[in-house]
Amino acid sequence: MSKKEELLYKIIPLQRGRKIKANQLQELLTLISELEQQNPYPKPTTVPAVLGGNWEMLFTTSKSILGFENLPFTTLGGIYQYIDPDCSKVYNIAELQSLPWLSSVVSVVADITIVSEQRIGVKFTRSVIGFQTLLQYENPLQMIEKLSKGDKLTALDTPIQSRRDAWVDITYLDENLRITRGNEGNIFILRK
Repeated sequence: MSKKEELLYKIIPLQRGRKIKANQLQELLTLISELEQQNPYPKPTTVPAVLGGNWEMLFTTSKSILGFENLPFTTLGGIYQYIDPDCSKVYNIAELQSLPWLSSVVSVVADITIVSEQRIGVKFTRSVIGFQTLLQYENPLQMIEKLSKGDKLTALDTPIQSRRDAWVDITYLDENLRITRGNEGNIFILRK
């Protein structure tokens, strides 16, 4: 079994990171480091065709993302990140499943800038939180199309005035797997 296959196998029962124990995290961090040493694209920001597109989050250590599970009567559905290198934008979408008619979607839009061959600067610009029915939400790509038009949506649609810029280092990238480490120390594993 390759390191990549082993990593994907080990994160399956962890429910994106919600069910991880300290010893499992340490084992996973070791495996991630080993896989990062085999990075087929060590300069990931220079390959926009591989970096761009729709990615689904498989695992994270981010408490803010995993915290959606703590909302009453809510289950975290799919979590997606669409990178558009041509427009220098990233779209984050989290589906929240709830009681009938109360399922929601949380979206955050950010401008991105290439800082180095591995680092991307992130400036969050817009937040949209609304019921899937009112937004006529069908899937992440349809939502991204609405967000990219810039029109005000039937939701809590607000600009973000961030005083602090964020960044992420892409430490592993191939045609269908990406590992990212953020400025707050979080790890993200995504699949295309």
